[in-house]
Amino acid sequence: MESMQLLIKPLVFLVIVLLFYFCCIRSIRKMLRPQRTKNSPPILPSGEEEDLRLPKKKMSDQELIARLSASDPERAKELIKKWIKEKEDG
Repeated sequence: MESMQLLIKPLVFLVIVLLFYFCCIRSIRKMLRPQRTKNSPPILPSGEEEDLRLPKKKMSDQELIARLSASDPERAKELIKKWIKEKEDG
């Protein structure tokens, strides 16, 4: 009989803890979780971050030419010739 009590006590404690968790703790967590409405933005899954950076401003012609000439000098040369020709025609 004594060995039976040693076995039953931990099982009863475990059942009580599980009942407490499923009845109380779980329902409290659901109430604390923010509820989405139809018009609210979607909640991002954990680990994902929203891109909050400002959009890049347009580069000036000089900056564009400098970057293009550093990466592809032939293309930059053709582009400059085209711009000069447009300025002369227009």
